[in-house]
Amino acid sequence: MASRILFILHIPPPINGAALVGKYIKDSEIINTRFETQYVNLTASFSLEKIGKGGIEKFKHIFDIVRNVVKTLKQNKYDLCYMTLTAKGAGFYKDFVIILLVKLFKVKIIYHFHNKGVALNSKNGITQCCINMRLKILRVFY
Repeated sequence: MASRILFILHIPPPINGAALVGKYIKDSEIINTRFETQYVNLTASFSLEKIGKGGIEKFKHIFDIVRNVVKTLKQNKYDLCYMTLTAKGAGFYKDFVIILLVKLFKVKIIYHFHNKGVALNSKNGITQCCINMRLKILRVFY
């Protein structure tokens, strides 16, 4: 039986580096034939102009993403979760909540960073604490 993998990643739109990698993974015939896969789109901004901006609509969408992750984890038992993470802003905290949910379901996580915002973001004490917790509960691939 093939391993069951949950992919939580950015998928276009918008088109940026993380989303292109996510599309490449989602469209991969090799990945999708060798494993039982499920995908959750982590994207909360559907245009480049909205990246880093807030608003009630974005908050609702983030809530829907978290709800979708919980629903997906309840429906299936996964051997592994591959997740791309945001290094700063509201996306950082959204991803942190999702990591905790995945760990509650006792799923191993492969963690993939696509940007270099950790050093700048780590000056905030709460954020630094969250970064440290992320690194302790995950195996990190650069």
